[in-house]
Amino acid sequence: MDEVPFDGALVHEHYRHGYVSYGPGVQAGICQRCGNGSRGSFGEFECAAAGSHAAIAGTV
Repeated sequence: MDEVPFDGALVHEHYRHGYVSYGPGVQAGICQRCGNGSRGSFGEFECAAAGSHAAIAGTV
């Protein structure tokens, strides 16, 4: 939640009411937001917080 510009308590309150959900953005090579599965639309970066590689989806 470090990259979210909102107070954690506010986000959790919205979660409790069903307005938002917690979960990975990319699962099994599919973007959970837009449904894109094109490998060419994804990038990978070293995550400093997790100490491993993370995928990110993008649009062209």
